[in-house]
Amino acid sequence: MPGQRFFAERIHGDGTTELIHGDLPITGSPSITDVLSGPPQLQAEIGTPQEDLKVNGMPVLVPGSTAIYFEEDDVIRGGWLLAEPDVDDQVLSLDGSGFCGYPKGQEYTQEYSQIGVDPLDVVRHIWAYLQAFPNGRLGMVLDSTKTPVRLGTRGGVLTEDGTRVPLSFYGQTEPTSEQDYEEDDPFTITWFEPADLGSVIDGLAKETPFEYHEEHYWDATRTKVLHRLELGYPTIGRRRTDLRFVLGENIHVAPRVTLGGGYVNEVTVIGAGEGRAMVRATAPLNDGRLRKAITITDKRIKSNTEAAVRARAELNARQHFADVTSVVIEDTPGTPVGSWLVGDSIRLQAEEDWTDLDVWVRVVGITTNPYDSRDAVCTVVRA
Repeated sequence: MPGQRFFAERIHGDGTTELIHGDLPITGSPSITDVLSGPPQLQAEIGTPQEDLKVNGMPVLVPGSTAIYFEEDDVIRGGWLLAEPDVDDQVLSLDGSGFCGYPKGQEYTQEYSQIGVDPLDVVRHIWAYLQAFPNGRLGMVLDSTKTPVRLGTRGGVLTEDGTRVPLSFYGQTEPTSEQDYEEDDPFTITWFEPADLGSVIDGLAKETPFEYHEEHYWDATRTKVLHRLELGYPTIGRRRTDLRFVLGENIHVAPRVTLGGGYVNEVTVIGAGEGRAMVRATAPLNDGRLRKAITITDKRIKSNTEAAVRARAELNARQHFADVTSVVIEDTPGTPVGSWLVGDSIRLQAEEDWTDLDVWVRVVGITTNPYDSRDAVCTVVRA
């Protein structure tokens, strides 16, 4: 279609790339899915055989070597690393996964140990480690976002007021028998305790919390595709008061609604400390339903007041009788597809038969078919 194309590059792994096909003959109904804090996905088909799918006798489509991009109106809308193609009934099926999935399944071969390290510095270190290999240079650049969270604690002597003082303060290298002492507890990634580096990143994203999202764009000369991983603490996206999703306006099929799922009417939050001295607060609600309680542990919470605020917020977030996870948004002048992004929070209104919604939702995934439709299937969670 005019203004649209899929093109392919060979990624050599040494930081260089080569354009190997300027307009892939994608047919059928390709599916592009943008994702928050995960690798975007591509599903597409090519009718086989295609004579121009070889360059210098080598196949264009090689897993681990081919990157596919979708460009629309001179803007790159997505980029994917090709997975194993599949041929069935003269149709070549293509699956691609975003660049940020590259750490998945890869392990650390060195020893990393840090005290007081920002989780996002750990993420940057993992990417720097992977891209330091001669055949691992994807060209992914991570932004410089910081968080106030720190991983890995310094040991020392515990004083009467509960603070921890390094032994060097006392001019000694070993504690005496009378002193309550804690050893260093660094954050580590090691070769002898294998860990999936992609899972390490996702675990840190959940615990910190932070979010990430990949972007691909042309350089100033439009000769090289650049790659960037946006990092956001604690979230990415905006609260969009200028947009709304409304049944009968830009939603023409009532969203599937789950009624009453996941309710909780008592939340206990446990914070810092040990045993009976732990910070603790409970927020109950007598709402006429059976008691259903959960406990949340977050050692960053240092006071009962802070724990009480967190418990009440968690309780309020679970007071809903209807939930929605997916909604199809039509391209309209008021809400053109592309005017909202993953991470954005938008008001969703739908009232029809069993559906009665007026909630704010966050868009965490967007799936589009650039050929046949301008509708967008949005995966959402409550904001």
